[in-house]
Amino acid sequence: MKKTKWNDNSLKAYIGGTFDILHAGHINLIKKVKEMNIRPIIVVNGDKFVSENNKKCAYSAKERATALVEFFPNDTIEIIEHMKDQRANIANKKPNFIVVGTDWMRPEILPQLGIDNDFLRTYNIAMLFIPRFNSISSTSIKNTLKNNI
Repeated sequence: MKKTKWNDNSLKAYIGGTFDILHAGHINLIKKVKEMNIRPIIVVNGDKFVSENNKKCAYSAKERATALVEFFPNDTIEIIEHMKDQRANIANKKPNFIVVGTDWMRPEILPQLGIDNDFLRTYNIAMLFIPRFNSISSTSIKNTLKNNI
């Protein structure tokens, strides 16, 4: 993939997630955004964020962010610690798009992000759904591991 030089006029996409366990679907989603010449802003759900949602991760937020840096060293990658901060973080980043895989294309995605359609209209943000990469998901990987151990 060619290296893109981003500038202040570049289209931006907010890509948030746990990224645990990082897999080809995550990488494909971010690569697709970059292929559309859209600058990714990758936001990793931090350890407190995950525990606030009664979830568990195989890796710490720092480890998950470090793995993403290996694939996307020149892109913005940050950790957000609290779900309640996500709405303000999205508004602050001023993305043109919020990117989600088609496996998350369901009504509860906006409340899960802490936003609604009025928020999207106010900040002129569009939802961009990227087709899922085969049947790979972090949940399916974890279930496979759990069932085989």
